[in-house]
Amino acid sequence: MKKYPYSCSRCGMYCLMERCPVIMNLFNIKKKGKCSKLYFIGDKANCSLWDMVDEDKREEMKEVFGIGDGCCIKARVYKNGIEYNFAALSSEMKIRAVQQVRENKIGVINHESFNEEE
Repeated sequence: MKKYPYSCSRCGMYCLMERCPVIMNLFNIKKKGKCSKLYFIGDKANCSLWDMVDEDKREEMKEVFGIGDGCCIKARVYKNGIEYNFAALSSEMKIRAVQQVRENKIGVINHESFNEEE
């Protein structure tokens, strides 16, 4: 059951900005920063750690990884001076934005990181 109102598009923005609790606990690393387990096939984000989970264990592990919960990223994007909720964007728009981040065509500022010691 989804915890968040917007569906996940597997764009990868969350994993570009932060590490999930599984990664933080497993490797004892901070939350902020690109996840080293993130990789892309085309425009779809994937997780090399999730890839190692046995097929028969995946259903029970979905909750641990947050898979199926929907888009949980709390981010704002701006275009022509108008603010948008990133999670509410269409899958196509999210994927296009992440493509531009990955190609260093646009930058991302995480304002929370300026005030946190994570």
